[in-house]
Amino acid sequence: MTDITTISLRNNQFEGTIPTILGKLDDIQTLNLDHNNLSGTVPTELGLCFRLSALHLHENSFTGAIPSQLGDLPVLSNLRLEANDFSGVEMPPQICALREDDLSILTSDCKKTNQVTCDCCTECH
Repeated sequence: MTDITTISLRNNQFEGTIPTILGKLDDIQTLNLDHNNLSGTVPTELGLCFRLSALHLHENSFTGAIPSQLGDLPVLSNLRLEANDFSGVEMPPQICALREDDLSILTSDCKKTNQVTCDCCTECH
């Protein structure tokens, strides 16, 4: 799959999980799935979208671990994960390492007790 550079499906009340096939979108640069009712885990396959620079998953109901594979995205500059149901997880060091490169916006629920432990987030909710 190629030629798709932006998918913006924000604020649509979508339910269910993120399809793993999105990891096959070779040219995707922006993926906005925020402000929906998506749940389950964030698929590790998103770490295969090497041109992805903006990933907005905030305001959903994601659970489980934050995939370390997102740290494989060389041009990721904006990752928003706040307002989800992650519990007792740490921001993977692979993602924190991206702060030394292009990742200038990294948000999560790191202000709340027992949510996300994140020493590298630019903003905690």
